[in-house]
Amino acid sequence: MLETLSFSRPSSLSAADVVEELQLDEIRTFAPRKSEVCWVFTSIEVTSRLWPSTVVGRRSYRNTEKLLRETIQRGEFATPFLITTDGFKYYKRVVQQLLGPACLYGQVQKMWRNNRVVFAVSGRDAGRPVRLAA
Repeated sequence: MLETLSFSRPSSLSAADVVEELQLDEIRTFAPRKSEVCWVFTSIEVTSRLWPSTVVGRRSYRNTEKLLRETIQRGEFATPFLITTDGFKYYKRVVQQLLGPACLYGQVQKMWRNNRVVFAVSGRDAGRPVRLAA
């Protein structure tokens, strides 16, 4: 049986859904014109593919923290649950600050060449190693 962490939730995730895996990512876009780069930060619940939260703005620590805080407030999470991200420098610090040992955290970093992934590295940065082996 899973332990759960409960947070107040607007209406993003249904009460029956317990989040076991979450992905955080950012998407580069242009708004309102191509000369102005903008980032859309997203949290994605893996099972349902629901986006519990998005934040639009600069690629910064503040927006990374805002995304994860909003996501936490909108769901019920298995403990520990898995969070995966790319190699963006602020994810690890924000996850450790807001969740600590309540989650497992891993990063997947990709090397691209000619619009193709040529190499990927993954690693565990926080959490309980026993859960990762399962």
